[in-house]
Amino acid sequence: MKSDYERALLAAQHYIAYASRSEDEVRRRLQRSGYDPEVIETVLERLAQSAWTDDKRLAQDWVESRFRSHGIGRRRLTEELRRKGIAVDSIAEATGSISDSEEIERAVSLVKHRWLTLNLEDRTQQRQIIAFLQRRGYEWEIIEQVIGELASNNTF
Repeated sequence: MKSDYERALLAAQHYIAYASRSEDEVRRRLQRSGYDPEVIETVLERLAQSAWTDDKRLAQDWVESRFRSHGIGRRRLTEELRRKGIAVDSIAEATGSISDSEEIERAVSLVKHRWLTLNLEDRTQQRQIIAFLQRRGYEWEIIEQVIGELASNNTF
């Protein structure tokens, strides 16, 4: 017969094995499963000691993956990490690894990939590009620079 602690630890490990999870996500999952708060805290301490949960590493990996493969901007990355329960300083450190020039370069690449023909004088298309980049989490200052770069380097 397994104790509550052993069942909670096994449930947490199974949850983390599926995908990297923040400490807060594991806590919420165990709370939903009805485990005692003391058991949950004991399990979280054990997971942290054995490197099953590391919010700083998770934030870095999340930013790297989502920015590089999906072109998600810093604003949206910050919000996604906040929802995962990552501490503000860890979020700032992770998103701080993306420079403005990298973000502009990635946004330009996304726009060029999505619109094979580009006519920035067409207000409808310009609004579509702006909305697309805003949904991806790019700040207005970055979007303005992207539009300016696309207008000056109209090489499509």
